[in-house]
Amino acid sequence: MTEPLWMGIDIARKGDDNCVITIRDTKGRVIYTDSWGKTDLMESTGIILQKIERFNIDPKNVNLDAVALGAGIYDRIREQKVYINGIIAGGDAMDKEHYINSRAEMYDNLRKRFEAGTISIPDDQDLIAQLSSIRFRIASDKKLQIVSKEEMERTYHSKSPDKADSLALAFYEPKIKNPQIRWL
Repeated sequence: MTEPLWMGIDIARKGDDNCVITIRDTKGRVIYTDSWGKTDLMESTGIILQKIERFNIDPKNVNLDAVALGAGIYDRIREQKVYINGIIAGGDAMDKEHYINSRAEMYDNLRKRFEAGTISIPDDQDLIAQLSSIRFRIASDKKLQIVSKEEMERTYHSKSPDKADSLALAFYEPKIKNPQIRWL
C-alpha cells in the first residue's frame, strides 16, 4: 500500500496570477508542483481531476481555495461526485482561540514545520520569495492574522503568492465534517 498524498490547489484570480497545484507526502516532502494560467474554469477543473486520478489522491486529502473563481471549480468537481475540501481562507480557523481565520492557521502551520525541520520544499526561488513576503500582525484579541493579499499588493507592490498559498493548502489538514441526516 502506498502512503497517502495531500494536494493543495490555489486558483488564479486575475492578470499574471496562475493556478498552482502542490502535492506532498505524509513525511512533509513536496513531491510535485504544477502551474497554469489563462484557462477557463472547466479546463482547470479537468486538469485538477486528472492530477487527482494520476496520483491516486483520496479526495478527502485535496484542499482547494474555494473563493472567487475557485468556488465555481469546487462546485463543478463536486458535481462530478469527487468530494474534495473547499477551503475558505477567510473562514473560521479550526483553532479559533489563536487564529483570526484559516489562512493564518495554514501559514502558522507552515512556519512551525519549517522551524521543526519537518518540511521539504523544492528549490524554487519564486516559492521561497513568496513565502518570505507573507506578513502577519497580532490582532487586539491576541490572534494571529496574515496581512491580506490586497493590502500586500497595495503596500508592498507584491503579487499574489500563488505557489505559497498552494503549499499552505497542501499542508493543511482540516477536520472532516460528516453531517448527520435526520429524518423527520
